[in-house]
Amino acid sequence: MAAENEFLTQFVDETTFYNRIVPSHLLPANLWEPLSRFLQTWLRIYLTGNFFYFISCFLWCFYIYYLKRNVYIPEGETLFIVSEKPIINNTKE
Repeated sequence: MAAENEFLTQFVDETTFYNRIVPSHLLPANLWEPLSRFLQTWLRIYLTGNFFYFISCFLWCFYIYYLKRNVYIPEGETLFIVSEKPIINNTKE
């Protein structure tokens, strides 16, 4: 029983420490400190997940569209469809 209690206190201390790392740098303390431990953990995982998602998307786009552009997009091709006729007619009749 003592080992379980020791493990539980260590687990709570670690999650509290991790929950303090992420939100304290991104949000004011009065927003995230009153939340329950479950919501603090959810907020920590949500924020770090979004951060890594956007970083990986940026790196993928940089690699595909800048570093290896001629490999994945044939040379001379355009990324956008260009219409033959103008979209806006600026000529006065």
